[in-house]
Amino acid sequence: MSDAQTTQNAQEAEHQALRAMRDAFVSAYNRGDIHGMLAVCDENVAFTAMDGRVCHGHAGLLDYHEKMLAGPRPRVKSTSIDSLEADQLTTLYEGGFGVATGWAETSYKLADGLAFTCRVRWSNSMVKRDGQWKIVSVHTSSNIFDNPILNLSKKAAGYTAAATAAVGLAVGGALGWFFRRR
Repeated sequence: MSDAQTTQNAQEAEHQALRAMRDAFVSAYNRGDIHGMLAVCDENVAFTAMDGRVCHGHAGLLDYHEKMLAGPRPRVKSTSIDSLEADQLTTLYEGGFGVATGWAETSYKLADGLAFTCRVRWSNSMVKRDGQWKIVSVHTSSNIFDNPILNLSKKAAGYTAAATAAVGLAVGGALGWFFRRR
């Protein structure tokens, strides 16, 4: 076997291990299993959530999960990753470091009853320690110019404007009718 083939086989093995780590994370996420998610995260993981908060380490992720999903007044009832796609294979660097980027379709059900699906941009950095890949950084974001919350706000503004115009026309018409009769 040539050196090139050996290198290619080694890289394919790393990508398979990274896919297994990704699948374990997504499965745990969809079950709401914070400890399953933490199992594939480095102890010092940095996580930037959709609301812009940054959590550091396992303790930070546990605290965020408690506030958002599990505490006495959670903001999110449930969330899931419905599909996940990478832009390309993880870029692997010497020393057991990798970077991946991509898109995810995610669903959210908020505690107030609002439910929506959002296309999310993500990036991950991973490190290989003791023969095992771990996530050291996760960043998620949404398009601020085109997203479901913005679309709902625009729709609500349109309904409010239409309702205000209808009430204004009705009141104006009634007042006009009243004063014409006098």
